[in-house]
Amino acid sequence: MADSAGSNAGAALVSAVGPARSVLADIVSFLVAAVLVWRIRTPGQHAHPSEARRSLGKDISAGVRYVIGQPTIRTVIAALAVLSFGLAIMNTFWAYYLLVPA
Repeated sequence: MADSAGSNAGAALVSAVGPARSVLADIVSFLVAAVLVWRIRTPGQHAHPSEARRSLGKDISAGVRYVIGQPTIRTVIAALAVLSFGLAIMNTFWAYYLLVPA
């Protein structure tokens, strides 16, 4: 829903204010999001130094090994990857279709 609505809203914004101003609006939205994320305060415990030094590569490889080892999850992940790729292509051409006059 958000992916389709975002693509269509972006196409409408480009057609309403032009491409340059649309890029400016995108930059402003990212800056607003960065400020809002920066302002998030989470009360809680701080990680111990030994826990903070975990390797991201080891965590990723452990997750990939787990997914490969589970036939159901592996099938779902593969189907979702193909679906996501197809939807990304479709959304790209959908915005182009809306912007190009007939």
